[in-house]
Amino acid sequence: MSWTVTTNLVSWVAALNPQVQGAAVSATAALLGVGGTAFVAVAGFRNTRKLAETNLEAQRLTAISERRFAVYEDAVKYLLRLARLRPENYNFWPEKSGYPPEPGITPEEHADLEARIVAWASPAIRALWQEMERADGAADVVRSTAQFLRGEREFLPRDPVDPETVEQYEWKVNESTHVAGRKRTEVIEAIRTELLNGSLHQ
Repeated sequence: MSWTVTTNLVSWVAALNPQVQGAAVSATAALLGVGGTAFVAVAGFRNTRKLAETNLEAQRLTAISERRFAVYEDAVKYLLRLARLRPENYNFWPEKSGYPPEPGITPEEHADLEARIVAWASPAIRALWQEMERADGAADVVRSTAQFLRGEREFLPRDPVDPETVEQYEWKVNESTHVAGRKRTEVIEAIRTELLNGSLHQ
């Protein structure tokens, strides 16, 4: 509102009958009161909604963190157990060392943990987990071939296999189990980093 308009409005109000002036002032005050109340109400509603949204988001992130923490704890237990069952050095495996084997991990256990990793782990941990699974799979393929060449499988080689070939495959098995073992360690260290750095929300 310009200065001229404001001056004219004041002059007009001053020229009114005193009773009319009182009514006009009262009406203006009422309008200002209603406007102020509405402004406060709208501002309060917005602040309340924002606070509620913030609380809901905090609760959501807390729930994710709790689930992720539980999955990570189970994953580390699983990986440490797998490290005992599948040492990095193939010569320490029961089939080579002669030590009595521990009870293995059932397919159901593996599938359950893998599903929870996919559902709750961070993208970085999921990627490392997949790399570890591929490394374990590659080690299994070479190991199965070595067992076949040694005549430890249901189907035997058609021709006798010379010891040097068997030794070469066992060396490949040892190399692949080392890779798989390092991948397990990488997953454990990445999980520890997320837990200790408080980056569970990522």
